[in-house]
Formats: sequence, structure tokens, C-alpha cells
Amino acid sequence: MIQKHETAGSGKRGGLGISNAVTPFEYPRATSSATEIASEIIAQRFRISPCMARVVCELAQIGGRV
Repeated sequence: MIQKHETAGSGKRGGLGISNAVTPFEYPRATSSATEIASEIIAQRFRISPCMARVVCELAQIGGRV
């Protein structure tokens, strides 16, 4: 995302003014476990509920814990 900050700087007429500077800002992202990612993929691929996909991943040992 982009945030705008007002900073003091010189204006067009040589005097002090306020200019808008644009700086990038990244929001922290929640990290998902490998099992959650695998279960989401399986749920979408085979069109089953996320709960059932999680069980399949656990039984097949897909997306093991680190």
C-alpha cells in the first residue's frame, strides 16, 4: 500500500511550502502453516470442505509440521 506523508520543502516560488511525498508501506502478513496451505489447495482441487481437506492432509502427511 502507499501512504502519503507531508514534508516541509521549498515551494515553486522559492519559499517554504509543504510537499506530498509518497512512500511504500507493507502490511504484515499472517503466515500460514504448510498444512493449511495444502488443505486449501486440496479443498479447491477436489471441491471438498476445508475440514475434510485438512483431515486428508493429516492422514496423508501432506504439509508436515516443521
